[in-house]
Amino acid sequence: MAVARHSRLAPAVVVPDELSLTMWGHDPSRLALTPSAWPGRAEQLLLAEPLPRQLQPALEQLRAQLPDQVWTTTVEVPLTVESPEADRDGDAHADGHSGHGEHIAEGDDGDHDHHDMMAIVGEPSADGLVMEPIRFRHGPLAPGLPGGLALAVELDGDVVADCRAEAQLAVEPVAGPQGPVDPLARIAWTVLIDSATEQAGGLRAQQSVRWRRLAAVELERALSHAAWLRCMGRLLGWSSFVDQAQAAVTELLVAQPEVALGGTVNLPETDRLAAARQPLVELRQTATHSGALRRRLAGRGRVLHADAPELQGPNARAGGQPRDGRSHDPLYRQLGFETLLESHADALARTRLRAREAVQAVELAVLAQQQARQAPQSAPAEGPRDAGVTTLEGPRGPLIAAYRDRLQMSAPGTQAALSAAGR
Repeated sequence: MAVARHSRLAPAVVVPDELSLTMWGHDPSRLALTPSAWPGRAEQLLLAEPLPRQLQPALEQLRAQLPDQVWTTTVEVPLTVESPEADRDGDAHADGHSGHGEHIAEGDDGDHDHHDMMAIVGEPSADGLVMEPIRFRHGPLAPGLPGGLALAVELDGDVVADCRAEAQLAVEPVAGPQGPVDPLARIAWTVLIDSATEQAGGLRAQQSVRWRRLAAVELERALSHAAWLRCMGRLLGWSSFVDQAQAAVTELLVAQPEVALGGTVNLPETDRLAAARQPLVELRQTATHSGALRRRLAGRGRVLHADAPELQGPNARAGGQPRDGRSHDPLYRQLGFETLLESHADALARTRLRAREAVQAVELAVLAQQQARQAPQSAPAEGPRDAGVTTLEGPRGPLIAAYRDRLQMSAPGTQAALSAAGR
């Protein structure tokens, strides 16, 4: 899979967001585009199809901000969604807001004369000034946020007094046993469902297939983390960090495997996997040693275990919680896997942890690929029929599949992460 390199990347508004399109195989750089935070400066609109109906009103408002000469590029994505329970009766968002970045002042009924002076009432802020609360909504299509996520924010002057994160979409499995719950971890879900299906049928995949599956999952983890770090760099307005992350994403896309639904996994040669390691090492060095990054992120967005005990995945490990399903997997233990941790539970810790885990993921993929080549190519063996729970550590936390009356799938920690984002 060749990734084109272009001398100029045209600015584009990416819907629903850059990370999602990258994980769906449509990285903007491959289309000679770079995400822009300013719709008025965009030259293209890169749009995922189908776009869930819950995002259509926000998309129309976004279109109104684009220059007239902007044209639209659509890409097909594997997404099946429906609205949350609270939104089943229509497209109205919580609190009655449906706009993209609209704001409503406390006590504003929309009918007063804006030419009249308004009395400012309320309790004094920390600085002793009486400020009128301003409420506004950011999202569900907004630069810096995942598509479908909205922030309901209350400002007290220039201070954020309250913030609530709301998901406008609820992802459901597509029809059939192969549908992923989380479309941003398609490879991990495919591998998990194949394993759960085999387990329920009393089969045990041959060793070489299990090793190739491990390599595929780890390569997807590395790509997910690198794309996440690229988004972080854009938020900070740090072009050199974005360039480092882009170099890693490009190499990982070249080496990305194709996972067939039948349980077979085709992976690139080991040297192609190894080539993706160097840009990730450079990204890890920047995340670990950069004083500029430390000044921007240290102490921000701390999510302590006591405040969010149900956090999973990288968010939990960035706070010192060794929650990683790979530590219990005999294949990972055979590769010498060790859970990576950070201790401060802030934005810097989450950034550093993902940078470290991305390097580790590629190294694990290389080792697993070597093991796959050495393993005997025997037919699947009979195993004990077990309809129990099968767990796999995905890029953003544990993924669980179980056959009972039907295939049941879940991703623990998702709601805890959303609640922590609001706090």
